[in-house]
Amino acid sequence: MIKITEPASVVLNAVRFICSQGVLAGHLVVFFGLSCPYLVNMASYCVLMFFVLSGFLISHSLHQKKKNNPDYKFSDYFLDRFFRIFPPYIAALVFVFAIDLIGFSFTGQYFSWTIYIGNFFINSLQLQEFPLATWLNEKYMIEFFRFHYFGTDLPLWTIAIEWWLYMFYGFLIFFFFTHEKIKLMRVPVLMMLAITPVYYILVSARMEKGLTLYWFLGVLLTAGGTMLYLNHRLIFYFSLLLILIGIFGFQSLGPQVSILIFILGLFLLLQSTQNQPIKISVGLQKLTEYAAGYSYSLYLIHYSIVYFVTTVFNFEKDLNHFIMIYVAINIVAYIFAEIFEKKSKSWKLKYENYRSRTN
Repeated sequence: MIKITEPASVVLNAVRFICSQGVLAGHLVVFFGLSCPYLVNMASYCVLMFFVLSGFLISHSLHQKKKNNPDYKFSDYFLDRFFRIFPPYIAALVFVFAIDLIGFSFTGQYFSWTIYIGNFFINSLQLQEFPLATWLNEKYMIEFFRFHYFGTDLPLWTIAIEWWLYMFYGFLIFFFFTHEKIKLMRVPVLMMLAITPVYYILVSARMEKGLTLYWFLGVLLTAGGTMLYLNHRLIFYFSLLLILIGIFGFQSLGPQVSILIFILGLFLLLQSTQNQPIKISVGLQKLTEYAAGYSYSLYLIHYSIVYFVTTVFNFEKDLNHFIMIYVAINIVAYIFAEIFEKKSKSWKLKYENYRSRTN
């Protein structure tokens, strides 16, 4: 199985940081009404790169744990994903609830307590914009099935897609891609889990079609294994060049071509670092770990903060305020991650210790 070496880990962390910053900068530009189409488009493009990275990292983690521990089960995989996603996610819902209510009290914006609280629980179950509910709402005009993203936090719609991709892929690997005889009772469960992944192949929703395909392109990086032995330092540097072109060249090359270049760069990066001793300073490793360490938290809360600041406060939307708010949101997200995201592993360990005592 392919390894994520230190050089590859540094690059992947750097990409995660760039993507999270690209999303924030793009959304800030929209709210500030600035004329910068490149950054506006970059916000959407970075989401595509997040899907590729997610497909690779989740599949790599799953297969690595299965390889290292033959007793690793779907329940273990579920707990890994649950404690990675949900502690900061639920905290973000509460955070958005609070700043939305404060913001609406200042602006006088109407909202319904019933819908708001109901939507909180819908989002807690990762059912925001669930395709089956969307279809029932649109076809039969049943308001009950209007499963919207929570409050002002628009980016939450992609979190639900990724969650169902995790569950679908894990269920497929543990219960269908095995040497055991397939049990028919598992088929309806797989079909239910497949609703979101299939829907986002065929329907564009808020972005272009094929979000599921981008995720599985990332999975292919894991499935490829060590196919080539490209132990030449030039290949490593060439892979970095391709990754940079893939990240920043989307405006001229188009998103599809840029994503393919990006994936090729990741593939060559992983292949060229398998057996080659490329020195990476400890300082650079730590820097990229810190930079990427709050990217999920930043993604979860940034949009509602931008909405709050730009609707509640009356200020001139110039470059100075842009930079000030940009930095402030990064600081808030970092603190948020330290409180809720970084402690997910310890909370999982406490849960496992509790389960072991009660059993």
